[in-house]
Amino acid sequence: MDWIVTAVVLAIGGSLHCMGMCGGFAMLAHAGGRAGQRFLAYGLGKTFVYVALGIVAGAVGQAVSVTPVASRTLRVVAGIVMIVSGLQLGGWVALERLYMPRAAGRIVDALASRLRQASVAGRFAMGALNGLLPCGLLYAALGGAAATALWWEGALFMAVFGLATLPALLLAAQFGRLLDADRRQVLIRVGAIMVIAFGVLLIVRVGHQM
Repeated sequence: MDWIVTAVVLAIGGSLHCMGMCGGFAMLAHAGGRAGQRFLAYGLGKTFVYVALGIVAGAVGQAVSVTPVASRTLRVVAGIVMIVSGLQLGGWVALERLYMPRAAGRIVDALASRLRQASVAGRFAMGALNGLLPCGLLYAALGGAAATALWWEGALFMAVFGLATLPALLLAAQFGRLLDADRRQVLIRVGAIMVIAFGVLLIVRVGHQM
């Protein structure tokens, strides 16, 4: 299934963004004793939420894609979502008001409380909450999940996406302290360009199918 490749490529392309934006959470998850178990719990919590969101996105795509034309339209919309998300990731457009800032504030508060819980369960909860934070790359992935047009494929798309981002987060957890703010910004923007390119590619592929 080509959506598996799509999920992996999107995750790898956005890994630089993950390292820049979520590297701090990854470092906290990896800190202390039983670092490997805690980081794994954090990653699984994050992926668990992604799968739940993927079910919703895939179900919406399934409901919308009732005809071939509607299916192609959905893929074009998904590509546009990826492009706009990439522009936001890179800081070239500001769409924060569309990203539920009040809800995000509550999630950040909950994350802060979970950071004080050094247990494996606490790290799983931290990862789950981290997965709910407004994120342009996440929105791009959900666009891809919706484009699968099946709830279970949407879930698998997000599972593959979530797991494929973990190597970059682990790398950030181990070496993130070596990156200053400027280098983090470079990583974020390179990742944003890759997400934009992927959105353009998705739209071009739809054009070739017509």
